[in-house]
Amino acid sequence: MKTDLQSFIGVIKAKTGIELSVCSFDDANITLLEELSNGQVISDTQNNRTLFRVEDKNKEYVCSIEGATEHEKRYALLISQLATDFFRQENQLDKEDFYRSVLLGEMSFSDIAQYAQKFSIKNLPCTVMVVPSDSEEVFDVIYNYCEDGIDYALRIEKDIVVIKYYSEKEEYRSGTEYAEYIAQSVLEEAGKEIKVYIGGIVKSINDLHVSFEQAETAARLSESFCSKGSVHSFREFLSVKMIEDLPKQKINDYLSTMYDDTAKEVFEDKELVNTAEEFLENSLNLSETARKIFLHRNTLTYRLDKIEKATGLNIRKFSDAVTFRLIIHILKLTK
Repeated sequence: MKTDLQSFIGVIKAKTGIELSVCSFDDANITLLEELSNGQVISDTQNNRTLFRVEDKNKEYVCSIEGATEHEKRYALLISQLATDFFRQENQLDKEDFYRSVLLGEMSFSDIAQYAQKFSIKNLPCTVMVVPSDSEEVFDVIYNYCEDGIDYALRIEKDIVVIKYYSEKEEYRSGTEYAEYIAQSVLEEAGKEIKVYIGGIVKSINDLHVSFEQAETAARLSESFCSKGSVHSFREFLSVKMIEDLPKQKINDYLSTMYDDTAKEVFEDKELVNTAEEFLENSLNLSETARKIFLHRNTLTYRLDKIEKATGLNIRKFSDAVTFRLIIHILKLTK
């Protein structure tokens, strides 16, 4: 029995003199229980008691009072309503706990609607951003930027979680732009570099847990792939997540078609793989890639030719570049 229920039983006893008992499902008559719904009472004449349901923290109990006359039935109806009001008051969440429950998928749509009305939360598209940091200084900067608007920041374990809403008057064109602004502000005001991971935009707060899961996935995959930069979104890793969700045998079948001994030498050569990935990151632009990695253009061309000869993939072509990147993703996921 939960403490709140014990407290309620004590209050009823003190104020009315009526003693409540909590029945187990084995103890109570199963046929009667099947007929009993929340807010109703049933007279169990066989055992000289009146039964009714009480809900505390989403768990239901069957309570009883002694006697099975109309008199006890009226008492039971009153006590049932008092229980509803009592536990609603006892179990009220503050705004932070409400958002935490929504993000973790622990709240029903009806409860979300009730609390959204209580906290004046508008029904707008929104997204979740996750910042891995246990720094109070970083949290304070982020929280202050959310404080005056409809956005909200809270902690879930060692992560700072930002809930970002979008309206027609939104000054930021995208979640990425907003995340970059937050990262820059933290650097300037707290002197700390952070990474921000962004989930997808969902239609309303009801699906906020989906965006949160996506942001966490982006954080996990970004770390696995040693991604550069301070801001990463779930969309960047959508193809990786699709591969990850495939059966392992199917992935191995795909890999076996491209991963012979000659190709293996290329994919195990960190210098060649890093060169190729830089080339892909720079939109297949030879000059830009050579400039960024301080490599002579002819040397870059030589490396790309070497990759093509070993794998049959000319990553100067978009379709071959996509295939090459998928193979890299598969290899990293299967390590």
